Amino acid sequence: MLLYFLFVSHTFAENFTIFQSDGVNCDPKCEFKGSSLTSKTLPLFPTTCSRVCGDLEFFENCDLTEQQLTTAFINLKRLIGGVKMIDTNFTSAKFLGGVEYIECGYNMQFIGNNQVLELSLTNLTTLACTGITVSENDKMKHLNIPNLKNLIPITPSHPEVEVYLTSSSSNNLCITTEEMKLFLTAPTVDKISVKYCDPVINGKMCKELAMGCVEIFGDVEIKSDYQLTLIKDVEVIYGSLTVDGTNVTDLRFLEKLEYVATLDNPKCTFEDSSLTRATLPNFPTSCSTVCAEITIKKDCDLTEQELTTAFLNMKVLIGGFLMRETNLTSAKFLAGLESIECLNNMQFIYNDQLLELGLTNLSNITGPGISVTQNKKLRRLNMPNLKYLVSTESNIATVNVHISNEGSPDFCLTTDEMKMIMSIDNASLDSIFGKYCDPVMNGRLCKEAGAGCVEIIGDVEVTPSFKLQTMKDVEIIYGSLIINGTNLTDLSFLPNLKYVATLDHNQAILIENNFNLTNITFPQLKRIRSKYLNSIVLKSNNRILSNDSSYCYGLRKELNLRDFGITIDGSSCESKCTFNVPLPNSISSKTIANFPPPSCSTVCADIVIDEGCDLTEQQLTMIFQNMKKLIGGFTMVSTSFTSVKFLAGLESIECYDTDMMFLLNKQLLELGLTNLNTVACPGIHVATNTQMKKLNLPNLKTLIPTEPNSTQVDIYLSSDSPNFCITIEEMKMFMSMDTADVNHIFGKYCDPVMNGKTCETPAAGCVEIIGDVEVTLSFELETMKDVEAIYGSLIIKGTTLTDFSFLPNLKYVATLEQVLEKNAKAQAGKKSSRVAFLSDLVLYIPVVAIILFT
Repeated sequence: MLLYFLFVSHTFAENFTIFQSDGVNCDPKCEFKGSSLTSKTLPLFPTTCSRVCGDLEFFENCDLTEQQLTTAFINLKRLIGGVKMIDTNFTSAKFLGGVEYIECGYNMQFIGNNQVLELSLTNLTTLACTGITVSENDKMKHLNIPNLKNLIPITPSHPEVEVYLTSSSSNNLCITTEEMKLFLTAPTVDKISVKYCDPVINGKMCKELAMGCVEIFGDVEIKSDYQLTLIKDVEVIYGSLTVDGTNVTDLRFLEKLEYVATLDNPKCTFEDSSLTRATLPNFPTSCSTVCAEITIKKDCDLTEQELTTAFLNMKVLIGGFLMRETNLTSAKFLAGLESIECLNNMQFIYNDQLLELGLTNLSNITGPGISVTQNKKLRRLNMPNLKYLVSTESNIATVNVHISNEGSPDFCLTTDEMKMIMSIDNASLDSIFGKYCDPVMNGRLCKEAGAGCVEIIGDVEVTPSFKLQTMKDVEIIYGSLIINGTNLTDLSFLPNLKYVATLDHNQAILIENNFNLTNITFPQLKRIRSKYLNSIVLKSNNRILSNDSSYCYGLRKELNLRDFGITIDGSSCESKCTFNVPLPNSISSKTIANFPPPSCSTVCADIVIDEGCDLTEQQLTMIFQNMKKLIGGFTMVSTSFTSVKFLAGLESIECYDTDMMFLLNKQLLELGLTNLNTVACPGIHVATNTQMKKLNLPNLKTLIPTEPNSTQVDIYLSSDSPNFCITIEEMKMFMSMDTADVNHIFGKYCDPVMNGKTCETPAAGCVEIIGDVEVTLSFELETMKDVEAIYGSLIIKGTTLTDFSFLPNLKYVATLEQVLEKNAKAQAGKKSSRVAFLSDLVLYIPVVAIILFT
């Protein structure tokens, strides 16, 4: 197994703000209201002040010497305003060497200063700005900001600090490993295209793997199990990490690794919009890793041989790739490419002469997906080594694989390619169309079941005369599996079957007329692929399969099937427990006769209770009294009910297409779903209930996302009622579930019961604090050592702290703001600044978030 770890993205509470502006109540005597610094404006500068409010801007018209500026700024320690140094002839910014703190509403900028050698902001410890930009300074060699410890986002709309560092064409600028480590640990967006400075090598900083190394400078390649022991103490790699040729089964040998950071080589960047004969000289042909958005379109006047030569050394592409409307017959010019990371789909579309891709070494795609469509003459993919697909989409694990034979009747997939895609768990299978290529038969791949067959191409029909033992080794069927008219009681004759993938217009699995069949569990089956919505169909088998819904649910869960992926005797659930009325399945006195009988503890229905419901809460309580599980959906809109206690017995709900919704119920005071513990839906939506006071969801433990490609359930809670509140237990419940998207929770906290563990102010023994916590110079830090949750804001201001180690157990910080419904829609459209996570992972162990597997 070969793994590339290319660079690091870091985790910080995306909306967590410990910053409070120092720019309030500026002393009028210490304000600088001049424009750019010149000999005319310098007399306006308050030279005696240590804290100055005002922008310091230095442009090419600055007629002051560096010594004059040093004298003017000699007392300056804190600057509330921006710094711009653009197109000057200064050799450094040492005249700001005494500044310790800068707060600004835009990027601090050092651009186009042709004589500057370094910044030399040697005392700067804190930068609270939108970012810092250092670019196009031809002679610049170093930053020299050795004491910078804090990069702080200034507003919820700028939750990260942008660090933009680029070298000039001379490629002189380097950053130290210490500076890189700062950028990695802070909430930054890094756009760094410089090189590393040569480090000081010692017992902890090494250039090669050795016992005791904590930081490694340079690329690390692990090719033996022995080397795994050498990396066990490593925390930082300033380079790339490759694991190849070992017997590893997991990544626990990297238990201490926090950061992997390789820098873009500016010589390996291609910035032109498309590749043509005119732009080809700009392409970095000698680089193995290239940063570029490569676009090859109909205006490309290069031959395939010229492209092959250009890409000969490129093994890793970071950026993107689009090949559209060309006359190229293949993409073999990318045959050396092993890995690509892109923000958009890797695309091959509308290439009328394209016969194959020919990406014979591509093993990893990191991005939303790959699209190969509308190529009229395409015959095959020829991508034999693809092994890993890694999503870069927020909250989306699935990578889209869109392969279509539209307009190309000759296009086919090899069985190896289908197996390759099926074996990648997060590869989407819904948009793969074509036919199977004629395979090469051997003892393992067969056209019909036989001794020793591991893979079968074609449909397999199991009938009473079928020799079951011929299936004991079969792992894959490239076709449909049909089991018809047998005396089987279970499916144990398929002990190794993992994948069933048909490209024809058939179900993947059809099981019918097996009257003794009482167990439909597949021992090893992992995935199926079919064009049909109902990929697995069972009909006319033993009646227990349709009478006992656990069979249907168990198989659907086993294969992660959604909607109606499996039907038994025409229904996705047992027929008697299905609410069959015309959509939208509204509950009323006219439809209630069709509701499943009380014997059904699991009900299949999209239940809608709306203004047309003429039943009382007591009648609904009787109807739903035995319903513990609901599969389908639930909507309650525009009713006069005061609660949803008629669903108090409900323990779990699965709804695949719509949120569980409670909307526009003017008399609703609470939900009262006191036994609900599991919600498998896209979201929970509680809004515009004008009298609502509380949720009353005390036992919710599990949220399971069901939308394709989503990893979170959206929690939307708001009310026009000023009395609506959320208990701290409910907030802790939502915060503790990684699958809960908590960005749209509005309201206030209910008055809690204070005890020795829940406190209003920090004190010894407090585990939870309700209210804001402000840490100042006089704050007793030891009172926070046991605190796990703050239901309010955390403000750290004016301290001498160097780290957050005084918060060893803090996991959650959640502040609520009451937003009435008329304002909630505006709030819902943006990331909320109200809820945030803070944990030792967030603060101290930024995770390797972008990992390329090949």
